[in-house]
Amino acid sequence: NVFDREELFSEADKNAENGNAKKVKIIKCIVSLISLAVLSYERYSTLTLCHKRSHDFRKALLAVGGSWIYSLVWTVPPLLGWSSYGVEGAGTSCSVRWSSESAESTSYIICLFIFCLVVPVMVMVYCYGRLLYAVKQ
Repeated sequence: NVFDREELFSEADKNAENGNAKKVKIIKCIVSLISLAVLSYERYSTLTLCHKRSHDFRKALLAVGGSWIYSLVWTVPPLLGWSSYGVEGAGTSCSVRWSSESAESTSYIICLFIFCLVVPVMVMVYCYGRLLYAVKQ
């Protein structure tokens, strides 16, 4: 059949297509964690800090856009040579090459860990801790 996907695409095309889809999953993971940190700060600032209420959507657009830009800043460097992406495990997912022992890969992994996991989690812990403290007052 001329329209059969198996005949239209070679194995290399399928692997490249899967690799790009998996790289998109990486950025989605970082965006979701950053978005959770932004939401926790938004809740904290809305309930504890004195700001006038506004129906302006610029703050929300800035938060969403900022989350995506921050995530792109941390997912593009492996495409430019600072570390690299590779297939993990049974070939079902793509991620940063965790097993690489080069200085570039190690520095990228440390920065990714700090700025895409530790910092967002610390923001969430601080904001929700302050909210709990304010509620108990």
